[in-house]
Amino acid sequence: MESRLRTFRSFIQASIVVIAAWSQCAFAGPGGQEPAGFALRVETAAKRAKVYLAAQIDKDGMCRGEYDDDDPKYGGKTALCAYALLSLGPDPQAVALPKATKWLRQAKLTGTYPIALRACVL
Repeated sequence: MESRLRTFRSFIQASIVVIAAWSQCAFAGPGGQEPAGFALRVETAAKRAKVYLAAQIDKDGMCRGEYDDDDPKYGGKTALCAYALLSLGPDPQAVALPKATKWLRQAKLTGTYPIALRACVL
């Protein structure tokens, strides 16, 4: 259980980094000027987030630490991870996103949250 909690926390932390980087892009400084080196820092953070998120997708396409299949949240972590990868931009050589989308197409989801996130991905 502790391992699943650590995995989930790491997943949330990576998602927060991506969201924070994007929000900084939306709110540039006075006159639309970005601080020196800002674009490079955002690009670096996005690349690191993409690597981390892709590593969370297992061979079967399901995200590590996914909820049990009898839990209404089942599929939510995989859908959120896939959506974050999709939002970070296409990577022609990436295999994690196609695996996750295939898994999401076949998964029997019951909860509102995972179903809505799956719709965002597909």
